[in-house]
Amino acid sequence: MRIKTGLQMGAVLPIVMAILVSLGLLVRSQEMRKIGSALEFSESLATEVAELDVLTHKYISAPTAQVRAAWHKRHDAAGQVIEGMSSAAFLETLSIDRMRSAHRIAGERFAMLSSILENRTAGGVSPHALRKDRITDELLDQVRTMQVELVRFSSFAFSSSASIQQNIDTVVAALFGVLALATAWGTLVVARNFTGRLSTVRTGLRALSDGNLGHRLETKGTDEIAQIAILFNSAAGVLKSSQKTLSEEAANHRRLTEALRESNMMLSDTLTKLKRAQRRVIDSERMSALGQMASGIAHDFNNCLTPILGLSDFLLAFPDQIDDKEAVIEHMKTINEAVRRAREQTKRQSEFFRPRKEKYAHTVNLNDLVEQAIVMTQPAWREEKKAMGIAVTVKSELGNLPMIGASAVGLRDALTHLILNALDAMPSGGVITISTSREGGNVVLKVRDSGEGMCEDVRRHCFEPFFSTKGISSAGMGLTIVSSVARTHGGEVDIETAPDAGTTVIVKLPITSPAPAAEADEEPVPPIGRSLRILLVDDDLRTRRVYSTSLFADGHKVESAADGEAALKLFRADPAFDLVFVDRAMPKTSGDELAVQLKELSPELPIILLSGFGDVMLEKGEHPASVDYILSKPAAIEDIRRAIAKTAVTRPVSS
Repeated sequence: MRIKTGLQMGAVLPIVMAILVSLGLLVRSQEMRKIGSALEFSESLATEVAELDVLTHKYISAPTAQVRAAWHKRHDAAGQVIEGMSSAAFLETLSIDRMRSAHRIAGERFAMLSSILENRTAGGVSPHALRKDRITDELLDQVRTMQVELVRFSSFAFSSSASIQQNIDTVVAALFGVLALATAWGTLVVARNFTGRLSTVRTGLRALSDGNLGHRLETKGTDEIAQIAILFNSAAGVLKSSQKTLSEEAANHRRLTEALRESNMMLSDTLTKLKRAQRRVIDSERMSALGQMASGIAHDFNNCLTPILGLSDFLLAFPDQIDDKEAVIEHMKTINEAVRRAREQTKRQSEFFRPRKEKYAHTVNLNDLVEQAIVMTQPAWREEKKAMGIAVTVKSELGNLPMIGASAVGLRDALTHLILNALDAMPSGGVITISTSREGGNVVLKVRDSGEGMCEDVRRHCFEPFFSTKGISSAGMGLTIVSSVARTHGGEVDIETAPDAGTTVIVKLPITSPAPAAEADEEPVPPIGRSLRILLVDDDLRTRRVYSTSLFADGHKVESAADGEAALKLFRADPAFDLVFVDRAMPKTSGDELAVQLKELSPELPIILLSGFGDVMLEKGEHPASVDYILSKPAAIEDIRRAIAKTAVTRPVSS
């Protein structure tokens, strides 16, 4: 009876254990299919991300609609693959979430980059170059993030597959071990004739446990041992097939890793080339801006030189006109005004990119400046246009305004630019209306034309230096100068315009009083009333002649020297000088060095430093210790007299 029971148990146990093994193998097969599906998604996503990387760099270099469409197509395909990978979320949900986030942010950054590049193409030079670089870096970072997370996901998939294989192999081996024990027990109970066959099965299990998946058992007969052998061979076949599949997937993973490495190398090389190209573009734009700035400065100075050259040529060509004293004085006033205007423009150029609010010495009436500007520009808007058969009318609507502390030269220059700009906006003629009013604590100037108006893109850029819609016929500095003048007065400029609806430029200036100290400085200064012995040191002969003539005319005795060595020689021979004028920029010995040497010889000697950068020095607080007064070139007679009065008489250290 016990043998029968043992035989029954020996027959039942192998069947039960075989079913369990089959279930384990089935579970393994399902898990392997999931991992295989995840790896297929991984490979597909690697292809899409690599293409996305290439299209990103291609679009940065050539932002065309075709490249943008291809980029979005690849971006959408990558998104679909990422969502498909969610079915394998048991593997690595964190990597999938990171890839999904990087995919979304990459789409947003690409949209921002597309907007910037399209605006640059439509509007010329973009003011957002630095923002474009930042968005480009962020876009490339998100693509790299997808690549890194993809590698992490693939690595985790392979490690998971290995772990699953090991666990199932362990379970299978354990089941087979239990099966072997049960069979051995049944064999001992039933009879010794089962021992040999069970030993064969045991040997096969050991081979399988050692990794010999090619081992097979004999399947003679139809009894339970034969059935076990068949199941054993089937399980070994499944395991061997799975091992082959995993080996192939491991090879694919190695190829994918190599492809990613090559892609990263290509990306690094592309970034290096992009940076070099960017540097070349920046250098080119810098040189272009310098050329435009030089052209604009030359344009303004030629306008100042025109009356100087024209009237001086006229007097030299017709010397008999000198007898008309009144006419000559008018000509000299015009020349003097042109020189002062040039000096003001030089000062404004030096302050152009660092405008600051100033308090001016004089009070002006804006209505008077409007009338002067209309008269000054009358040849352009009346005579020239009339000769061309074009009718232009300039109307003024002037309100009751208070006096304000301001620069008459600067505001008149701004008004001139506004009138000429309005004239250019009306190629077929029209009406220019200039109005003034008081609004609260401001005086308001409006220059309105009936011309072509501006589109929104032109309106945004019209205050930028060198921006012009008139080609090479314009320096592109008119509205920029107007804006700079307004800001130095503490005011602001605005524009109301639309295509075919004309343009109105609105300038608001605060009502301010003049600076008391500055007003005192600007009062005419007469000669000091006594003759001084003055040493004039300048390496430019014409400068020495001009200043010597002015000083002689005021009754002073002047001795001049062309450099520091000659000046020291004169001073050592006879140090009885009351005052010294020293040019700062001289060869061999600079004005600063000469002043130090003269102070060592005569500590009480007043020294006036002449410099073309005098205004800049005063603004920066740059005052050499051995210098008593800084005088900016070119200096008018009243400037020279004021410098003498402050140094030779009271001798304070002044700036």
